[in-house]
Amino acid sequence: MPRARMFTEFSPEGILTVMEPGREYRTGLIAQSLRASNVEVRLMLDQMVADGRLSKRFDERGKEFRFHLTPGQTPQVAQRRSLGDVLSRVMTGYEDEMRQRASLCMVMRRYA
Repeated sequence: MPRARMFTEFSPEGILTVMEPGREYRTGLIAQSLRASNVEVRLMLDQMVADGRLSKRFDERGKEFRFHLTPGQTPQVAQRRSLGDVLSRVMTGYEDEMRQRASLCMVMRRYA
């Protein structure tokens, strides 16, 4: 069974929006998710490290580099989380409204 595509946009901004703080990513995982070659993805990730957007660490066990967000970076992640908070508040209001409508229907049903 194939993995779900985590990364969808082949750009630095697209990669940054999906990356979560405190988690490390292998080049192969990002490349597989983007359906791109490891070389292209690695060049982009190395450029992002040079720009200071990402950090990398060599994993001795896996014999490969792992990339992660630099501390205090991620404005996109903060925006994505705030959007999720707004949507959950909207859905809570929606559920309350549906409960009120259901109770009103039950009241009217008693009199009919």
